[in-house]
Amino acid sequence: MPKKIVHHTVILHREGKRIQPQIGKAFDFTDAEHDSILGANPRALKPLKQVEDDANSQPHPFDKDGDGNPDVDLSTLKKDELLALAAERGVDVAPTATKAQIIDAIESGGL
Repeated sequence: MPKKIVHHTVILHREGKRIQPQIGKAFDFTDAEHDSILGANPRALKPLKQVEDDANSQPHPFDKDGDGNPDVDLSTLKKDELLALAAERGVDVAPTATKAQIIDAIESGGL
């Protein structure tokens, strides 16, 4: 199954159950689910970045559950924290953007 990061709301139906993967988290999709989602919304999923573990790395300051992904209510962050998070995620945002614009850009993956 392709493992992808969910960037938009996705609702799946598996074995008679409704599943909604969490936005911003990795999820294992079946090949059919992956192809169907990308056919409907090519920006809904992003590939996982392959990174090597660094024994000296520190946990992300916004990682509340220890899974290696920042878990944060973006509206609670200051503008400079949002800009830093956007840069970390590879989202290009103008320094003159408002908090709302930065949050929109982060949530949409910069597209």
